[in-house]
Amino acid sequence: MIDARDEASGVGLFSRFPISDVRRVPGYTLAMVSARIKVAGVTEDPTVIVVHMTGPWPQAIDGWDRDLRSLPETLNAAATAEGSGCVIAAGDYNSTADMRNFRDVTRSGYRDAAEQAGAGIIPTFPGNVWAPPLIAIDHVLTHGCTATSVRAVKLPGSDHRGLIAQIRVPDGAN
Repeated sequence: MIDARDEASGVGLFSRFPISDVRRVPGYTLAMVSARIKVAGVTEDPTVIVVHMTGPWPQAIDGWDRDLRSLPETLNAAATAEGSGCVIAAGDYNSTADMRNFRDVTRSGYRDAAEQAGAGIIPTFPGNVWAPPLIAIDHVLTHGCTATSVRAVKLPGSDHRGLIAQIRVPDGAN
């Protein structure tokens, strides 16, 4: 699923597992999409949400503030709709863990995968310069599932590093 937009405003969701129930997430400044992913042996298909928040700078901070304040409601609606299934919300939050608006998102029943897996702070930006990235503004958040590892990888052509997270999805048979 791709929601292509001008410059760096779009997002994409690619999976080696079958994708269903693909949706654009409305109401945000930048593109966001969600889909269910069919994972063998899992009763409830997990939902994956690709998050892309506008930055607090150099554009006006109002859009960033508004979008992050709306995000807990969007994520909680996804978790409620999934019942016993899990939700994975991953992408560019343009926020670090020390920003109040981001902490409010993680207080809504979602956990930062890096923290959950004991990986610590994983800087991802800027990812296209000779020096290591300085700030951790990209995150994988989980609800109803558990991150067991997270690491950053170089993404050729991107100004961010990517995050690869191993997520343990409950099979629903408990």
